[in-house]
Amino acid sequence: MKLNSKKTQVIVLGTPGMLRNLPPVTIQLCGTAIPESRTVTNLGVTIDRHLNYQSHIDAMTNKCTGILIALSHARHVIPKTSLKAIVQALVISIVRYGISVYGSCGTVQLQRVQKVINFCARVVTGRRRYDQISDAVQQLGWLTATQLVDYHTVCSVQMAVVTGNPECIAESIGPRANERHSHDTRRAVLLTLPRMRLDTGKRRLCVRGADLMNELHVDPRAPGFRAKLKREILDRRE
Repeated sequence: MKLNSKKTQVIVLGTPGMLRNLPPVTIQLCGTAIPESRTVTNLGVTIDRHLNYQSHIDAMTNKCTGILIALSHARHVIPKTSLKAIVQALVISIVRYGISVYGSCGTVQLQRVQKVINFCARVVTGRRRYDQISDAVQQLGWLTATQLVDYHTVCSVQMAVVTGNPECIAESIGPRANERHSHDTRRAVLLTLPRMRLDTGKRRLCVRGADLMNELHVDPRAPGFRAKLKREILDRRE
């Protein structure tokens, strides 16, 4: 594979303290100087220097809000039986895309994602801006922002455990305890978590997903895994 300097970007990742006094970084590639970028986009997910995904959520929120405003203005001509499916196809799908990655953002950013989901529920149900909406989200059978993060994170880890791909995730998750020794224990069916000292390391998908899978007690190789996982997550809310 040949690198294309016109399609190559450079970003330096780190905490605000680490990057505060760092001079601008520039690399040379095929005779072209490539300056450092504050944000880069890979497979539709915008990555910033501190991995808080604020830029991605900004763009996602603006896009979804524009679609929802248009749908709210046209909801009187859209059949009520079709409105939920339209909102799910045009907006909820955007929210769910990449949420296992950008879902490691902070609580403040995740609340912004929840506001988009609440807006979706208002468009479908016709409730006004200041009406209670959490019960409507539950009646529609939708997961909250936090639950969507949990669901897609566990699904990503389950795929890695079952298929072995991507290798970077599959190799970082240890085997079950009963695969490491012959005797049975209370934690024999649990996945072994990667060892991480820092909080930033514990936010990694392979750590969060394996920990959630152990907590929810869902067998990654069980038939109907996703349906069982969603049921377990909804039961936690109830």
